[in-house]
Amino acid sequence: GGHTALIIAASDGHEDIVEFLTAKGASVDCQDEEGWTALHHAASKGFISSAKALIDAGANVDIQSKEGRTPLWLAGGEGCLSIAKILLEKGAQVNCEDQDGWTPLMHCTWKMHISILDCMLRQCKDVDHRNKEGFTCLHAAAQRGDAQATRLLLEHGADVNATSKNGTTAIAMAATHAHLEVARELLDRGANLELTLQDGWSPLMLACQGGHMEIMGAFLEAGADVNHQAETGWTALHKSAWDGRVRLVERLVDAGAKINAQEQDEDTPLLMAASQGHLDVVRYLSEKGADTNTPRKDGWSPLMIACQNDHLSIVEFLLEAGVDVNHKSKSGWSALHKASWDGRLRYVRCFVEAGSLVDSETEDGSTPLTLSAEKGWLEIVEYLVHNGADVNHKRKGGWTALQYASNESHEGIATFLIESGAEVDHQNDDGWSALLMASSADAWGIVNCLLENMADVSHANNGGWTPLMSVSDKGKLSVVQTYLERGAPVNAVDKEGFAALHFAALRGYSEVAQLLIEHNATADLGTRVGYTPLQCAGQRGDANLVQFLVDHGAAVNHVSDKNETALHFAAECGRLEVVILLLQLGATVDPVCEQGFTPLSEACWTGHQSVTEKLLEHGASLNPSGMMGGLSLLQLATDGGRSEIVQWLLEKGAALDATDDNSETAMHFAAWSGDLSIADILSGKGASLDTQNKVGDTPLILAAREGHKEMVEFLLQRGVDVGHQNKTRHNALSAAHELGHQDVVDVLLKHGAARPADEDARELAPGPIPCPPDGAWSGSWKGTSNREEDKEFRMWNRLVFKNGEINGFGHDDEVGDYGVRGTFDAEAQTCKFKKVYLEPNIDEHHEMEGGFELVTKGFCIACVVVQGTGKRNGKAVTFRMRSEMKVMEFVDDNGQ
Repeated sequence: GGHTALIIAASDGHEDIVEFLTAKGASVDCQDEEGWTALHHAASKGFISSAKALIDAGANVDIQSKEGRTPLWLAGGEGCLSIAKILLEKGAQVNCEDQDGWTPLMHCTWKMHISILDCMLRQCKDVDHRNKEGFTCLHAAAQRGDAQATRLLLEHGADVNATSKNGTTAIAMAATHAHLEVARELLDRGANLELTLQDGWSPLMLACQGGHMEIMGAFLEAGADVNHQAETGWTALHKSAWDGRVRLVERLVDAGAKINAQEQDEDTPLLMAASQGHLDVVRYLSEKGADTNTPRKDGWSPLMIACQNDHLSIVEFLLEAGVDVNHKSKSGWSALHKASWDGRLRYVRCFVEAGSLVDSETEDGSTPLTLSAEKGWLEIVEYLVHNGADVNHKRKGGWTALQYASNESHEGIATFLIESGAEVDHQNDDGWSALLMASSADAWGIVNCLLENMADVSHANNGGWTPLMSVSDKGKLSVVQTYLERGAPVNAVDKEGFAALHFAALRGYSEVAQLLIEHNATADLGTRVGYTPLQCAGQRGDANLVQFLVDHGAAVNHVSDKNETALHFAAECGRLEVVILLLQLGATVDPVCEQGFTPLSEACWTGHQSVTEKLLEHGASLNPSGMMGGLSLLQLATDGGRSEIVQWLLEKGAALDATDDNSETAMHFAAWSGDLSIADILSGKGASLDTQNKVGDTPLILAAREGHKEMVEFLLQRGVDVGHQNKTRHNALSAAHELGHQDVVDVLLKHGAARPADEDARELAPGPIPCPPDGAWSGSWKGTSNREEDKEFRMWNRLVFKNGEINGFGHDDEVGDYGVRGTFDAEAQTCKFKKVYLEPNIDEHHEMEGGFELVTKGFCIACVVVQGTGKRNGKAVTFRMRSEMKVMEFVDDNGQ
């Protein structure tokens, strides 16, 4: 602990050893690991002789520990009067601050050592010294309730109204901690009762907060403002009412407190007492004339608040006092609405017996009946109906109580309402009937009750959805049977053209589908985009259903509007059994859909090898024509990360280096995605590693641009050309640097990569990029944005740089025309500009900044790299963009 012999002797009180060691020249001010000296230890333990010997040997009386504490701080705190006197005689400072700003004087006050405090005050020049929070010794004495110290400090000139950083005064401390004698002492010395905390709370309010009756009384007698309001508008009466302190409430009212005062939310003291269940306070305030109906800002009255918080005794008292039982909030709710929603039957009875209107409507047209039906309170529903509630009332949107009960599966309520005369076939504004709701909610008891009461099974909602579709989608065979027997239209379709048979097929409910077919469902019925039940069954993978549909007229090779067949769907989803069956039934093995995919390419993309093998056995082409973008099966499998399919395709003779319309090979795809396992397979089969796409990018450049360090290392280890430049004169190194992939840059540099020859002026390390001279640039932006899920985007523009200003115009293929205006600073080598879309329906502004870099000498081609943020459709977006632009002209000072 860094203790010397002298420190140990002083700490144990061996004054003879202390004297011996000091005489032998021991360092008296040597500090241990906590910064304590021998004098600190002696002072803290009250070893007077040791302390005196150390002081006589020249010990520094004001030396501070690591916490900033001096020997006097310790002696005063421990009550060592003799040592404190010696230290003071030697000039020890009473206001030397520790790390929290506490001084020996404050510490002594806090510890309530009055004799030492008296000694310190005699030598104190600043009795109002503040710690870091702004508190003084008087605050400490008041908080501790030390009336003697308070009196002593005041006698030595302490400021009775000194405030801390948060506005606390000594009288506020005394009020908070219930120190009556201290409070009286401060009042006698002129304490200001109107000085408040930062939040506006006065000493009177603080006394009420703690329930300190005597202190509150003393403050009132001293003239405290009984109606003072804090920043929230609360008064002492609000606080006392909230806490249910009836004696304080009585005293405040007698002192002139405004009984109907409202705080910032317009709550009155009576409303607050009602909300907290303080009946005695509510009764007293009411007897004193408080308005029992005054609502708060949102229109909720004391009665409604008491109901909300389940204070029955207060509700009963207020009703007896004659409050307006039909008072409504700003949203149109009454106390009866609230009780009905919360399921409080006893309250409902009280309100109805007191004259509450049972069919009163809220702002959205809800009645107590619709609310209780929605929440499932059967007893309340029965009580309201028996008291005249309209069972067929329709709220906004056309919803009835029966529809709410059906939608929420409240069978008992639905049954009762039907027995009470509810309209079973009413449709709301969206076309939903109770039967359709019950069918969708799996409320089969309600469904049966509705059917027993002759509910119409043919009703469809505004989207065309029928009860038959709903139960077919859920596979409820018996209900489907009932609906069909009741005449449900079997071939009715929704707005997308789907019929009940589509849903049954898609979910794999074979028995339901067969039942629908038996009732004349059209097996080949197409949706709006041409999907048939057979295609749905193929996607689901139900071979038995596929066979059944074909047996009943479904066309095996039917194509959708996108030229997709059932075989496409089955192959994509890996449904081997269905694939085999469809092929046996005569399905065409290589149909090409709108996107250029065949069933085999679908299976390659999604990684279903068993399906790919079966299709190939039946003559599927390994090199189908018409694929989107000229893609090959090998590229599709690579792009999908299907290494097993890649291996299988190569074994079957797929062209290793086949290129698409962009002249890219499967190796390009593997490099771009960073898939090392596929890259290893392709490389092992002899794939070319340096093939260039249309813009001259090799797999290495793509991997570097995407930041795939391991892929870059993989390619470099196999001897690819590290310095190859694409058609824009970029190589792997510049591509990685441009997008900030420093780990890739480091790998490339280790393998001898160099900047392109035309980039001599550029630095690879992050830093400022030279700005252009005055001139006009035109070109194409290229970048990424989170608004497109980090997909690459392009746009063209023309920018004119002149006299430090940027002006331009451009076009984004996605959102239309935009304008650019901003500034650039050649000396600071930065630019800032705003891009604003000119289309009125586009809410997008980009604040962008960045720099410029030269790609070739003489400004034949230049580049802008910027980053920015903006908004689109109210959502924040971020950008990182690179613009490669050809300089078309230079503009001189005359604008020529």
